[in-house]
Amino acid sequence: MLIKHIPEDFAVEEITNVKKKDKGNYCYFWLEKKNRNTQDAVDAVARALHVRKIGFAGTKDKKAITKQLCSAENVRKESIEKVSVRGVTLTFYGYGDEPVSLGDLKGNKFSIVVRDVDSDIKVKKLKEIVNYFDEQRFSRTNVDVGRAIVKKDFKKAAELIASGEGDYNLKVKEFITRNKTNFIGALHLVPRKILRMIIGSYQSFLWNDTVARFIEGKTKFVRVPYSQGQLAFPTGKIVDRKIPMIGFDTQVDKEIRVIVNEIMHREGITFRDFIIREFPELTMEGAERDMIVPVKKFSAKMVKDELFDGRKKIMLSFELPKGSYATMVVKRLSTQP
Repeated sequence: MLIKHIPEDFAVEEITNVKKKDKGNYCYFWLEKKNRNTQDAVDAVARALHVRKIGFAGTKDKKAITKQLCSAENVRKESIEKVSVRGVTLTFYGYGDEPVSLGDLKGNKFSIVVRDVDSDIKVKKLKEIVNYFDEQRFSRTNVDVGRAIVKKDFKKAAELIASGEGDYNLKVKEFITRNKTNFIGALHLVPRKILRMIIGSYQSFLWNDTVARFIEGKTKFVRVPYSQGQLAFPTGKIVDRKIPMIGFDTQVDKEIRVIVNEIMHREGITFRDFIIREFPELTMEGAERDMIVPVKKFSAKMVKDELFDGRKKIMLSFELPKGSYATMVVKRLSTQP
């Protein structure tokens, strides 16, 4: 099975909860992009509109066609219609009194093409999936860097970041070349939102592990490998519940405590390790996340794959709540008998 073979194979559109009006200080508009990441696209639009900031509800995949609601202060419809940015199309939506902020959406609608499929595969309707974090949440080193920061091994964290290829990675590499023991200073060169995202990736890894172990102890399951280990998908019945995200103030009930304690012992961490005194703004609280989420308006159609001779493709469409990963639907389908 192949997904995201070409950008057109993966399309996502936000289901917004933003209410529009005829007037307001903020202009709302749909930003549709192809083969561009969200931050680069909104930065380019901000420059074209001559504004400091574009508000948006969530980041979207780069190798895809995506549509999301954005906002700009003191901008009119006429300005939106004049914007010309490569790989981006803007459509006026309305006005309001508040900017679009992270989380301002109900969910997302997906249209996905899964290619290079055997013709004898039967696709069963999905009504729900395990709400795992998928590869988009991680990268080559995010989990290892996040773990190192939580364990206060700033030397390892800085060296791992320096092994990357981005602008801030190069800055860190150059800094520790000149300042061979000032690893905290090196980490200060990384944008705070990036460092928080990295620690969040580590928390997400721990959450995935907690859920997989919980499922394995409750019902029959199948394992699916991913970059950080293995995920467990139930083949028997399992009831949804909240699963804690490990942070400095995490509350853990009796049913999940043994699993969390085993994972933390293996990792060599405690709850209070998520208090980062050297970087107070990186201190990460605990949270809870639904273990199971509904898959709404699911449909699947198998047709000839025009890009792979003798093979089929599956055309999927469905809706998921915000924060859930469409690629988990594909992973779950791959486990069906």
